[in-house]
Amino acid sequence: MTEKFIRVEEAAKELGVSLPYAYKIIKKLNNELEEKGLCAFRE
Repeated sequence: MTEKFIRVEEAAKELGVSLPYAYKIIKKLNNELEEKGLCAFRE
């Protein structure tokens, strides 16, 4: 089974960005999901 989630370190590596910028991107995406009434997971 493939994983449905990736850690911020993996996202940063895949996107070729720094960890702080990856956190910023994930926060923005989570906010967009919440605005659409979808569930967003936060630690």
